[in-house]
Amino acid sequence: MEFHASDSFYNQIVELYTRCGLPAAVLDEAFLVVWKNDAALSCCPLLAAPDGVLLLFKEQDLSTEKAQEEIQATGRLSLETSGMSRFILTSLPQCGGYLILPEQQDLGTSRSPKGAARMLCAFDSRYRMELSTIFSSLHLAAQEGQNTSVLQASLNAANTSTYRLFRDCEWISYYTRLAGGMFPLQEQEVELFQFLREFFEECAPLLEQAEIPFEYTLPSFSMVVSCDVKKLSLALINLLSNSIRFTRPGNWVQVKVSLQKENTLVSIQIRDHGRGIPNEVMPHIFEPYYSYHQDEDPFLTSGLGLAIVKACMGVMGGSVSLASSFGQGTSALLSSPLHPPKEDFFQLRGFTPDYLGDMGTFLRLALCDVVSPNFP
Repeated sequence: MEFHASDSFYNQIVELYTRCGLPAAVLDEAFLVVWKNDAALSCCPLLAAPDGVLLLFKEQDLSTEKAQEEIQATGRLSLETSGMSRFILTSLPQCGGYLILPEQQDLGTSRSPKGAARMLCAFDSRYRMELSTIFSSLHLAAQEGQNTSVLQASLNAANTSTYRLFRDCEWISYYTRLAGGMFPLQEQEVELFQFLREFFEECAPLLEQAEIPFEYTLPSFSMVVSCDVKKLSLALINLLSNSIRFTRPGNWVQVKVSLQKENTLVSIQIRDHGRGIPNEVMPHIFEPYYSYHQDEDPFLTSGLGLAIVKACMGVMGGSVSLASSFGQGTSALLSSPLHPPKEDFFQLRGFTPDYLGDMGTFLRLALCDVVSPNFP
């Protein structure tokens, strides 16, 4: 796509970042700098040169082809150089170029003690980038005579960014309610193993899209219990999304459901053969707003997934434990006591939750980074 500096949206981007004073630069289709503000130069003097970003690519042994592939696949590219700020690149499809924004600096060597503050700082990079993608894509969609493939790509980029923002809003809301005691236990009568079987059947097609083999085993008999299916689903979804997000070639996911302690406790084990978790990260995995990713992007996610899992299981009177070997995979174990059904509960048999059956499901939100929620 050829870069058009005369495009009205390009002019709006320049005016926006000139007025607000936040660091920003615009690149053409070849990643050459065509505009930058003084704040961006303060963060990275290399941007003074037209090929400054190409020099950053060279330092990271990154070709322009690989950079383009990464941006097309994920909507963004993260850059880091020794002694300089970290940067995020995102596309500006309506003018054929790219927008580069520096991420916020770390608030310290530890990610967890100031996790909430770190999350708030993400608004200046992560969320601003998502909103820029949405607005630029909507701008392109409003133009007449656009190429169909370009229009489709623009709508898909806006859709994916919207999902990411929606997911973070949902996760922050759920964790806040759980931590504040505003999301109490809400049990329903359910045939447990049928519910879980239908749940995993809904999950399977999305894991297939990620090209990760998925298998699950459950007891063959029936058991009607009182269970908070929403919290159980939230816990399972966040564990499964981690197994998919932190994947590697040869990964596969196994789930095994079993009964313990004379059928008074259900155990759900989720094993993957993904990237695993480094030993130094393990003590912090359940801390809210703690985020780890192998590329060291501290704002890749909200850092609330495992905190939500722990909080959900706590409300249910259960527990979660996790073991991992870096480079080999992770195993998580959920355990929850089983309660007999109560007479005044509505019985749910053969039930697949509505929130698993449409495009706004918890599962699609959790996996929107790796399973495309694009328009058909």
